[in-house]
Amino acid sequence: MKIWNYTILLFCFSFISLTKGGEETKDHQISNFKVKSNTVQESFLKAWGINQDEYDRFLYLKNNTPRGYFTPNANPVYYLGIEARSDAEREKYARLIAKMEYENFEKVQAFSKLIQKHQFELYASEGVIDPAYLKEAALKASLSVKEKKGGFKSYIYVDTDCVAKCKDVIDSEIFKLVKGTTKQIHIIFPNTVTPELLNQWANKVKIPYELNERDAILLRTIRGGDDETIDSYPTVKSKLF
Repeated sequence: MKIWNYTILLFCFSFISLTKGGEETKDHQISNFKVKSNTVQESFLKAWGINQDEYDRFLYLKNNTPRGYFTPNANPVYYLGIEARSDAEREKYARLIAKMEYENFEKVQAFSKLIQKHQFELYASEGVIDPAYLKEAALKASLSVKEKKGGFKSYIYVDTDCVAKCKDVIDSEIFKLVKGTTKQIHIIFPNTVTPELLNQWANKVKIPYELNERDAILLRTIRGGDDETIDSYPTVKSKLF
C-alpha cells in the first residue's frame, strides 16, 4: 500500500514539474517574440517619400539617440538626412527636402496671393489693409520677379497737391506688385516739382522706402518719352517691357 502511495505521489510531482516547465518555455518564447507596433499609414509614408524601414529608423533616431534632443521637432526626412549612413543617403534626403520645400513655397505663394487679392477687393475701400504688410509683401514680390524677363511697368502721373486720392491709386498699384502683375512703378511729377517737394510728398503719402531703394518704385519728374499732356491727377498708364 505504501509503495502504491509513493508511486501516486511521484507521478503527481512529475506531472506538476512538466506543466511548470512547459509554462516557463511558453513564457520564454512569448517574451522573445518580436511584435512590430510602429506601423504607420501608407499615405503618411507616401507624403514624406519614405518607406516603412526608413520610418522605423526615424523613430529609432528620435527616441534612442541624441538627435531626438537636438532636433525634437524635425520631420522624418531631416532626421534621416542628418544621420545619413552614407553620402548616397545624404544626397537622397537632401534632394527630397529641396523638392518638398520648393513645392511648399509654390503652394504658400499661390494661396497668399489669393488671400491678398480678396483682402484688397473686400476691404481696401474701408482702409483696413495693413500698409506695413502690403509694403512687405510687395517687397518680397519685387525681389522674386527681379530675374524674370518681361512684365508691366505702371506709370502714375501725380502732383504734390494730390494726396489722399493719389495714395489710394498708388496702394492699388503696389498691390499689383504683390500679385506679380506689375514689375515696376514710376511715380511721375510735373517738371515744376523740386526734389525737396517730391520728398515731402512721398513722406506724406508714405511711399515704402525699401521699394524705392530697390527701384521697384521710382520717383521722378517728366522726361523724354513720358506723356506730357497729362492734366488730371492721378492718371495711370501701363506699358509692357
